[in-house]
Amino acid sequence: MIEDQPELKALGGKHNLMQISATRNVTYGKLWRAFRGNATKSTRRPVGQRLDKAQALALKQFLDHIDSIRFRIRREMVRDAANSILARNHTVLYNNNEAPPRVGIHWPIRYLENTSYNKTKAKPIETSRKRAQDPAYIQTWFEGQAAYCK
Repeated sequence: MIEDQPELKALGGKHNLMQISATRNVTYGKLWRAFRGNATKSTRRPVGQRLDKAQALALKQFLDHIDSIRFRIRREMVRDAANSILARNHTVLYNNNEAPPRVGIHWPIRYLENTSYNKTKAKPIETSRKRAQDPAYIQTWFEGQAAYCK
């Protein structure tokens, strides 16, 4: 924008941005960002997106794999996967001691709302399956099998 206006470039170091913005019918903020060399809203990165395109693709591929085996996609899984991707990228690129960026508490909820992944509610587990996952029950079962084999 400034490059297209040679008379604005000719003003040198002293600019009255309020006056220029009024005469050019441009908001003060746009003109101020243009003088600083910042990108416009259409060319800068959207606000609130922690993952870049490659990281978002990696997360999508991971969730596609989980979805393909008909495993339930939970918010915690999405959050942990995104944080893991961010942490790995942070340590590879920056290799410093500061903490890597993390996604917010509500980020997985918004992510799942904006994607087409199957959102199912968890059903209560059957008592026989719940009992089969109990370590004490498993130990007694193996002891019973060992006594049977003797």
